[in-house]
Order: sequence, then C-alpha cells, then structure tokens
Amino acid sequence: MANEQEMSATRQRVASVAQAMLSGELAFLEGVFELAELSHDPALARHDAGLRLFVVMASELDGLPIGPARQYWSKAALLRHQPSIEAATVWARGLSAEALRNLVARFGGNGVCGLDDG
Repeated sequence: MANEQEMSATRQRVASVAQAMLSGELAFLEGVFELAELSHDPALARHDAGLRLFVVMASELDGLPIGPARQYWSKAALLRHQPSIEAATVWARGLSAEALRNLVARFGGNGVCGLDDG
C-alpha cells in the first residue's frame, strides 16, 4: 500500500499532466499514454473512473508512433502515420477535455480527495 506522501505525489503528477495537456504544454497523445500509465499506480484506486478513459484511449492508439517510440520509426512511416496522429489528437481532445478538467480539480489542490468522484 502506498503511503500518504506517495499518494499525494502521484495525484499531483496526474493533475500536472492533465493541466499540461489542457494548456498545450504536453503533446496531447503523449499525455494520454502517461495518464494511462499513472492509472496503474498503487497510489490511485485500482479502477479510478477519472483515469479509465485514458486507459481505453491509449489502447486505441497503441499502434501509432507516439512519444519516445517515434525515434525507432522511419521517416516514411512517420509521414504515413501523421494524418492518423492528427485525427487521433482531435478525437482524444474532444473526448477527454471534461475528464482532464475533473482530474485537475480533484488532484490539483492538496492531492487528497475522493478517488471515485469521477
């Protein structure tokens, strides 16, 4: 079980990633994958409703060259997938804006609030 300090740090990271996605400081799809990864952290509820969406979206985006994996793709493949990445970004942004705002509100303060608030 995670201690309170670890829980607070993880919740703050969730809020920080969500805020960076909303502000455009973080590439949106990279943020989707990071939130999906954070959803598995023991400091968060196992099935936190606020993060479930990002797990599903990451699963849908799994075959695209996003984040650090891009370095292993050829330039031709990156160009070929760019329209799909752009469409996926629009799709993900539209689907998740409210969820991101909720994560910032839930975890952005002191990091201690109900985990199933949605």
